[in-house]
Amino acid sequence: LERMPELDRSQALRRLSGRALDFDDATVAAHYPPDLELEPVHLIPGHGTPTTLERAREDTEGYLRFLRAAVGKHMEEGNDITSIGSIDQSAYAHLLNFEQLAGRNAQKVFTELEWE
Repeated sequence: LERMPELDRSQALRRLSGRALDFDDATVAAHYPPDLELEPVHLIPGHGTPTTLERAREDTEGYLRFLRAAVGKHMEEGNDITSIGSIDQSAYAHLLNFEQLAGRNAQKVFTELEWE
């Protein structure tokens, strides 16, 4: 990974992660390339714009952890999948694809948690 001059912090990885895979710490770690152990200053993703390691982690791993916790709470409160849209995911609304993926991601996590 190449070091780059300081970038505007608004230039972030701006794409909401889709929930196509099962979630656990090992799965999330597997999505990060081994080069991240080098603690790069910036990342150049295959989509989106250059970003910092911290921002990339929050927008991917942070989102997945948040979603799993929020859906788990939703279920513990006795709610079902028909009200899954009531989960407030607005903290991640700045990411591209948010409108297309947020509801579907919550449904996917709900169905996964049902079988755990």
